Amino acid sequence: TNSALAQYLTMIFSRNLKDINTFNLSKQYFANSYVALSDYYTSGQTLSLAEEVYEYPSLMARVNFLAFNGLIPTKYERFDAIPYFDTYIRIAYPVLGEYRTSVSKIVVKVAENTLQLNLVESIGDIAKSVFRANQSVSINKSIVRSITKNLTTDITSGIVKEVGKNSSDQSTSSFLDALSSIVKVFGRTASAASESADVRCAHFLPSCAWAGGITLAEGNYDITVDYYNKFGKLLFTKTFPNFEVKNNQVNLVETYCLL
Repeated sequence: TNSALAQYLTMIFSRNLKDINTFNLSKQYFANSYVALSDYYTSGQTLSLAEEVYEYPSLMARVNFLAFNGLIPTKYERFDAIPYFDTYIRIAYPVLGEYRTSVSKIVVKVAENTLQLNLVESIGDIAKSVFRANQSVSINKSIVRSITKNLTTDITSGIVKEVGKNSSDQSTSSFLDALSSIVKVFGRTASAASESADVRCAHFLPSCAWAGGITLAEGNYDITVDYYNKFGKLLFTKTFPNFEVKNNQVNLVETYCLL
């Protein structure tokens, strides 16, 4: 219930399904999302649903717009060495790469109307927040895992060495002592080489979701969606020629820009 994007889509489709209770609840939950997740709405201007009503007059229809841009940050692997008795052990943990979107404004043009979309959900910021909350757990798991593997190697090496010390045969004792050192070297090398971080993540989710709506008379319209950067430079344009707008149906225009 904290996802503004999910509630916005629920509102649109429940209206088409004639489910007034879900429609009203989703509008309320949408408003609550801005309070619960206020840190993620960085545009400074929240989307108003005042014009989103359950029914529209005959021959009139609501057109909703949903625009996405950018890509969420992805995880990559980082290695560090930490002290372990007389040596160091290697740990591997995930870190989040930075992805900065260039888009700061999205404008829709339809007929004689111009509409600026509002940021509905900063998916990238949410992903970063969730990652930061779990990163310390990932690091601690890597430390415990590396210590456990190295401790197992040291115990095995120590047992072999102790058996060699207790051997009455000098050649056997020398062989086991050398074998103990080899076990320790190869065990620690294998431990370091096998250490890896969990960098599984979604690679193609958008960073930001924008939305808005406009009420139009039924008919066919040429719709243009323009993406701008903070300097007002046009980055990308998507056109929808002859888009049909009808009452009692979902009139949803979706666009995506990688920038």
